Amino acid sequence: NKRNTTQFLFMSWLRSSLLHHVQEARVFPLDSKHFVDMPLRVPCAQLLDAWALLEAKYAHSGKPHVPLQELTEFVSNHFAEPSSDLEAPRPAELLPEGPAFLQQVQPREMAEFGKTVYSLWRLLYRKTSSSVAEQPERHTLLALPHPFIIPGDRFRECYYWDSYWVIRGLLACGMHDSAHQLLLNLLSLVDTFGFVPNGARTYYTNRSQPPLLSAMVAACHQAAPSPQLLRQALPRLVSTWRWWTSGDKMLTVCSADGSTYRLSRYCADWTQPRPESYREDLALAAGLAPAAAQQLYRDLASAAESGWDFSTRWFQDEGSGLASIQTTKIVPADLNALLYKTACDIASFAKEVGDVDTAAAFEQHAITLRHAINELMWCQEDGCWHDLLLQQEPGQQAVGGGQQHEHEPQTTSSTRAQHEPGQQAVGGSGRPPDAGTVYSVVHLRRTYASNWVGLWCGCCDAGSDQAAAAVCGLQASGLIQAAGVLTSLYPSGEQWDAPNAWPPLQHMIIEGLAGSGVEGAAALAQQVAGAWVRSNKLGYEQTGHMHEKYNAEYFGKAGAGGE
Repeated sequence: NKRNTTQFLFMSWLRSSLLHHVQEARVFPLDSKHFVDMPLRVPCAQLLDAWALLEAKYAHSGKPHVPLQELTEFVSNHFAEPSSDLEAPRPAELLPEGPAFLQQVQPREMAEFGKTVYSLWRLLYRKTSSSVAEQPERHTLLALPHPFIIPGDRFRECYYWDSYWVIRGLLACGMHDSAHQLLLNLLSLVDTFGFVPNGARTYYTNRSQPPLLSAMVAACHQAAPSPQLLRQALPRLVSTWRWWTSGDKMLTVCSADGSTYRLSRYCADWTQPRPESYREDLALAAGLAPAAAQQLYRDLASAAESGWDFSTRWFQDEGSGLASIQTTKIVPADLNALLYKTACDIASFAKEVGDVDTAAAFEQHAITLRHAINELMWCQEDGCWHDLLLQQEPGQQAVGGGQQHEHEPQTTSSTRAQHEPGQQAVGGSGRPPDAGTVYSVVHLRRTYASNWVGLWCGCCDAGSDQAAAAVCGLQASGLIQAAGVLTSLYPSGEQWDAPNAWPPLQHMIIEGLAGSGVEGAAALAQQVAGAWVRSNKLGYEQTGHMHEKYNAEYFGKAGAGGE
């Protein structure tokens, strides 16, 4: 089993005492991630034997720690530099003159800026070296069959939800093969793990990121229609759907009238310090009882799964700090909206390739999930979909609602392995057969850009009163600023809060407005898009860099905070 093999290799040294000693000794004081990205120079068993001897040497002498100099030498002798297991080929599709659409861009200085940004593909294009596939125990990097795009700086690997916007950018630049190869990489990860991990590292396989895989398939298919791609992707998309709608990620929640619904949350399979943020997590948990520390570690990893690491969105209140994080007690509006979009995409793909049973099943999933989202998360007063906070503690007996289960049609052979007949439609009323807990929930009446992701995902009909209320709510929220859309209204110092503005949120807000069918919304979308591009351009002119986030209040100013 590939998944078990990878997990075993991961545990064999990243879960050894070596990780703790190196991180606590601050061998790499600027970044915990540096060490865990280093490939081994020797076989894993040889590393562990050598470490056991060194550790025993000082334990027998009564010293609790290996001296820093000797520890540093040990690491240098047994580990190579980060990125030494990556290659940087030139993208074959990259054109010296830039993409064709830039010829139509005015003014010309904006076109020149576009050409400069286009040239950055060359700097971010990577592929894993052959040793990653041949000797996986020596690497935390996961072997991928095709080249990919990295974010840059300390992020030396492919990431899940980033890849949606990478693919959109590649397609806009006419680099269809590169976009398709990136998608195939992510589909290959589903074959190994049953879902797309947070990123292509073994230490990221305990969690995922916002489910945008179907949106990537849709983008590639729209750019170059391919029934073959849809057939290839369909069983893998169903597999990821099942992963997001089962186990600890799936919850049964109860409305005020006693009706029950099923919704998903972020919940990482992890109760230790994250290897890539080991020192930081350990310090935050200092003084906690073991059970409380484990819950803290799970909530930290679950926030990383959300992509919003970190934000007051996951804290007990917007005025509290990271130690109050409670990610697993929150049912996110945007996650469930993205799953609704996923269900719609799967139904559409299945219909196109003639898989009528899967199409019918996922049409029903989409209907019932959208109903749950709007029944429980929509707030007419605020004109948005709010996150929900769980009120009932796990372990209490289910209350309210009758047992009503929806039938799901038998699937065809192309998806049967990942999609079982009779599985409850997500969002459907009734208690699932294996659930003993029903949670009461309340709206988290806070203001985040994620409250309007449902507009992009189609959680309301274009031109409807609800769409108009959502647009009005966004305009009144205070999030739309001169240089972009704020992530939140709360200047906490966390990177997913004010005054920062993030590209994924700008895109979803802009496209959500443009497709809302509400009078004036398309003009507002154009205004936000124009301001965002101008801010990016000014920031590049001032610093020579494209930044991962910007300040929504001041043109050209980079965002702040982050791990």
